[in-house]
Amino acid sequence: MISTAVPARRAVRRARRHAMAAPRRITKRFAAVFALFLFGVVGVAIAFWSSTDSKTPNVAVADSVNTGNQPTVNPVGSTAVVAWSASTLQSGAAVDGYVVKRYDASDTPQTVNAACSGIISALTCTESNVPDGAWKYTVTPAIGFWRGAESPARTATVGATKLVFTTSATSTSAGVSTSLTTIQRQDAGNNATTVGARVVTLSSGAATGTFRNAADTAAITSVTIPDGASSASFRYRDTLAGTPLITATSTGLPNVSQTVNITPAAASALKFAAQPTNAVAGQSISPSVTVRIEDTFGNLTTSTATVAVALTTPGSATLSGTASTTASGGVATFSTLSVNKTGTYTVTATSSGLAGDTSNTFTITPATATALKFAVQPTNTVAGVTITPAVTVLIEDTFGNLTTSTATVAVA
Repeated sequence: MISTAVPARRAVRRARRHAMAAPRRITKRFAAVFALFLFGVVGVAIAFWSSTDSKTPNVAVADSVNTGNQPTVNPVGSTAVVAWSASTLQSGAAVDGYVVKRYDASDTPQTVNAACSGIISALTCTESNVPDGAWKYTVTPAIGFWRGAESPARTATVGATKLVFTTSATSTSAGVSTSLTTIQRQDAGNNATTVGARVVTLSSGAATGTFRNAADTAAITSVTIPDGASSASFRYRDTLAGTPLITATSTGLPNVSQTVNITPAAASALKFAAQPTNAVAGQSISPSVTVRIEDTFGNLTTSTATVAVALTTPGSATLSGTASTTASGGVATFSTLSVNKTGTYTVTATSSGLAGDTSNTFTITPATATALKFAVQPTNTVAGVTITPAVTVLIEDTFGNLTTSTATVAVA
């Protein structure tokens, strides 16, 4: 943006003195030649000479072009509507037109697109296909080869200022890609912008999530909004049920996020959630044993299937209590299980059509001592000779399990 007012005024004063000293029979040709000379000396000038007729007194008249008026700029998408008020010569005469210029933040001149290029006779023009960015616009009045002083600049942000998800939050089951999700670039007025290719990087709050191309044929980490388009689409896939947050980012624009709803896939397997713990014979295992009904990715389903549990290798033991129950919210709860014989066991869970699961090992210890039982009975012997083998008596619980009691036992 250049200012030539001072040298131009000096040139005008010199020209006026020359005109007053010159003969009055100045021809149009001389005026034109002098004007060209002045233009060559001063460069871009705002002063010039006009002539009407060689017989007219004072035919050489000095005039100048006023400074351009600061324009207004209305960004709409990737276009800029530039408008300004009329400028005149100092004599009040109208100018021929205006030159619109656009500069970047460093005041580097840019190439103005078609509708705003050249000499514009109107008081407005619309520049289309403006690249994204903050631009400075100026207006310079023009008459013939002469130019007035450039107007003060008006800065406006044209093109994309944000990213917007134009599709609602999507929902899908684990392991299945969503329907198309569309991201659009917009200006501050929510208008779509289309100039230049823009790369949008995609990320998920879930480590298990992946993004897919629109055709759902390949994994991606970004999409590109092509030049001439305002949006791009992609799909999302996750194996973890929940509501992960997906985020789109692009250089120079704020991030934008949206949740995706991932529901469990079909029920496929059982898994012990609360394992059976050590217990006393005949007493309920506590806390309650629970079994989850999961999908193939380990997500808890909402299945209400019937689940049964049984001792894997029972031997002589019996698993008592409610050993078959209907799941609620994908969880089967067993709160009354007990085993009557001491030992180390595992429990197996089964359900029709689902893969089963086997629990961790747990130990059953004897209950409280309640009875005596001869283990080695006395045998026949000779009077006065010790009975052999030795007679033994067990101290057992109510289930016939040997206890660790140290009670005194007498025989008679």
